[in-house]
Amino acid sequence: MEFVWRPNSQSLGNDTQILTHILYGPLYGPPDGFNWDVLSDDAPWINDENSRDFNADSEAEKLDIHLRERVKHYKTDEIFILFGFDFQYMNAQYNYQNMDNMISYMNEHYADKYHFKYSTPGTYTDALKKHNVAWPTKYDDMFPYSDNPDGYWTGYFSSRPNHKAYIRRASHNLHASLQLYAE
Repeated sequence: MEFVWRPNSQSLGNDTQILTHILYGPLYGPPDGFNWDVLSDDAPWINDENSRDFNADSEAEKLDIHLRERVKHYKTDEIFILFGFDFQYMNAQYNYQNMDNMISYMNEHYADKYHFKYSTPGTYTDALKKHNVAWPTKYDDMFPYSDNPDGYWTGYFSSRPNHKAYIRRASHNLHASLQLYAE
């Protein structure tokens, strides 16, 4: 689910390429059960063993199962996990408190398997470079993004930006000329 993409050379030239990462799962949010937005009903991550709500051990087991499956789909053992969706993090402190608890517990109890940390896409790609992987290469266009069976975001992502700009300018001209011919 990671590859080097060399899009249309006529639009972008022969030297253009990008490491492409396809996110695991249907969306770009947290793994199931780990959405700590106020609109979610997922349980908070509680590390305090003296609390009657302590659940870090069971939450860690769920996360471990998820990560073992996720890593099977990538060429390295580096795992990139996003937390959050559009229009969420209404209570960022609550989200980060849960992520801090998760990171702390996982690093303390699963250090033989994982090292959790806050990161950036740049840090992730730097970590991938250290593995010296020969990535598969895709040369043709990408399909439009779809977030449901009948919902395509055609043009939102494009491997032909020059065509996209040309179509946008032509559309403006068309709409302007239609105003001239209005009755």
